[in-house]
Amino acid sequence: MIATHDFIRGIILAGYALLFYKLLIHAKLDHFIAPKMFIYIYFAFFAFLLLSSLLIAGSRRNSVEQARQDCDCEGGHYYPSSLLASISVYALFTIPLAVGFLFSDHVLHSDSAENRSIQLSYNKPPESSQLLLGESREIILHDDHFLGSLYLINQHQQKLQGSVIEVKGFIYRDSHIKGDFAAIARFGLSCCTADASVYGILIADPEIESIERDTWVIAKGTLSQANVSGKLVPLLIHPVIHVIEMPKRPYVSE
Repeated sequence: MIATHDFIRGIILAGYALLFYKLLIHAKLDHFIAPKMFIYIYFAFFAFLLLSSLLIAGSRRNSVEQARQDCDCEGGHYYPSSLLASISVYALFTIPLAVGFLFSDHVLHSDSAENRSIQLSYNKPPESSQLLLGESREIILHDDHFLGSLYLINQHQQKLQGSVIEVKGFIYRDSHIKGDFAAIARFGLSCCTADASVYGILIADPEIESIERDTWVIAKGTLSQANVSGKLVPLLIHPVIHVIEMPKRPYVSE
């Protein structure tokens, strides 16, 4: 019985190591966590491989007493006492593992954004804010400094009036953003998708309704302002919009 439990646990750990490897080689890891967290996945990958090897190799043990002797401890090696208990315990680990393999290409969209409410501004200043402001009257919201640029645009709306802004994201609409208006939105990750927030910039165009929600676009327009719930927020007018494929890196980092 002990050998069976150790073998199953070793296989589960090996499964998680293989999942991490799959995400790494297919460059899909940033669909789940922010790049600054990658180092922990690298560590977990090697740790899980080592632990799974030890468990599988040690699954030949056939008694609790032998298990205690092997690790030179006083006890604590508790195993599920029934088949139902075993299924319940291991399901807690195998179900997330199966979901990870089956839905590793899943990306958050508007349905998830509606539950979090979109933020049309960003309040954390970037370290290089002055450099970004002084470069040009045309501002491109690149992935690497998307939120920093959004902060600058929000904080210096008057100064940047009339500037050309280029932004890439998916079309977002809700009960407050509709008609000739939409938002070009991105999910920003602090650590992982569980804490993702939705950020975006408003865009106004009579033809915007013809573009379906969640469609990825690149839009270039002139910066203006809109009053949303008594607050002035950036607005792109007279935009030129191009539909694109979803980028390999759909999220931005906070």
